Formats: sequence, structure tokens, C-alpha cells
Amino acid sequence: MLTDGYRATLPAEPAADLEERLGKVLEPLGVPTSEIHVERVYQPPLPARWSVMLTIGAAVALLSAMTAVAGSAQEIRPRMLLLRVIGFPGGVQRRVLAVQAAVIVGLAMLLGVVGGWLVAGSQLWPQHIPVTLPWPTVLATAFGVTALASAAAAALRPRTDARLRER
Repeated sequence: MLTDGYRATLPAEPAADLEERLGKVLEPLGVPTSEIHVERVYQPPLPARWSVMLTIGAAVALLSAMTAVAGSAQEIRPRMLLLRVIGFPGGVQRRVLAVQAAVIVGLAMLLGVVGGWLVAGSQLWPQHIPVTLPWPTVLATAFGVTALASAAAAALRPRTDARLRER
């Protein structure tokens, strides 16, 4: 039986020197090396509009988080002043606000990712299109926005009374 080609299912990203290695293995069987060609799966690049939407979404999430953290910081201001009067340094206040921001933003990011995934799934599932997320990008964005909000909250702690600073 004569055939004009061979077909094999390969992993998503075959090795770069796969054609050479196949040529060495198939040469004893009489398969000419010039007829071996490995077709790689086309992976389209990430569209620029996704990067823009991701940046805008991160900015909106960060502004929303800072609004929530600022409101929360004002709510606990009397307790922060009490900590200052007792003798705790400003670093404790910064850490409290940083952890508070991390919790608020972390929960918001979790709800946002799950909600977005459910909305996408509800739109694509009836059409039998699988929902695939670029998890490294999603996780990097979630952790980046959470860390940025936490750092901003630590830097922007509420001001204390001038009388307390003199002591």
C-alpha cells in the first residue's frame, strides 16, 4: 500500500526539533526526510482590544476598591486613633488598612471573575462553544490589582490629630 503522507496527533506545543528527530527515526523505514513536515496549531495573538478592556477594567476595579477602602478607613478612624493613643506606631495602622484593602479587593475580584465566567458561559453554552479563560492573565490581573490596592491603602492611611502627633 502506498500513501502520500502520515498523520499523527501531537501535543499542543511539539518540540522545535521534532522534524529532525522524526527523520532520524523514520529513515530506517525508508521514509525520506524531505517529506516530513510538522504542522503547528495556529494560535492567534491576544487582540489589542482585550488588553485595553483589561486595563480599563483594572482601573475601574482599583478606583472602586479605593473608594470602598477609603469609606472603610473613615469608619474605623476612631479605632485607629485609639490605637495611636495607646502607643501603636503608624505602621500598625498601615498594615490594618493594607489587609483590609486586600480582603475587600480580593473578594471583589473573586466575584468579578466568577460572575464574568458565568455570563460568558451563559452566552456561549447554547452555541456549544467551550469557555476558555487565559488563567495566567486572569490570576496575574487579580493579584496585581489586589497588591496595588493594598499598597495604596497602606500609603494613604487616615491622618491623625495634630495633638496626638506631638506626644
